Amino acid sequence: LALSPPTLGFQNGELKMNFAPGLEPSKEANVKFDTIEQVMDVPGRLLTPRLLNEFRETIEMQWIVYEHKEVNRRISCIVLEPVLMASAGMVFVDPIWQRAVVEVAKKRNIPIIYDETCSGLHRVGVKSCRDILQADPDIATYSNLLSGGLSPLGVTLASNEVFECFLGDEASDAVLHGESSSANPMGCVAALQTLESYER
Repeated sequence: LALSPPTLGFQNGELKMNFAPGLEPSKEANVKFDTIEQVMDVPGRLLTPRLLNEFRETIEMQWIVYEHKEVNRRISCIVLEPVLMASAGMVFVDPIWQRAVVEVAKKRNIPIIYDETCSGLHRVGVKSCRDILQADPDIATYSNLLSGGLSPLGVTLASNEVFECFLGDEASDAVLHGESSSANPMGCVAALQTLESYER
């Protein structure tokens, strides 16, 4: 299921939220903002949850329609590029929409994966976009900003519940990483220095 999230951008110097046809919110829902900071203030925006509720209803409906198109068709996880979608061309997404996606998935006990390859590690002003969404993923991935492009490097973080699924005495119980983006010694040294710099 590929959802079309509301995106943010400036048009003629004015911040605008753009919606896919047929997915526009009601006139009562607030979608006018003066600054990016106002858009990213999820706790403040949740004080008036009308837009979140409308987004949840839309997502629930699309989810139900998708799963009922075929017998035994089930969504098994949600992958989000939080706040900044690189795959769409470095597009800002309304965090309230993504918060709604997370809430719908968690209600169904579906794991959430944040692909923070391009948005994590302070690219959008926070260490992790979970700080903006105010919702924890089950799995998160980071890469580009770890080694600054010196060498390929990626890291996957997981909740205890997910991590314990891969604990065992047999190799068949584990996820064995052997691709070029893991454990590169030069990349690891660069990443350690990078993370120390971010902490300063």
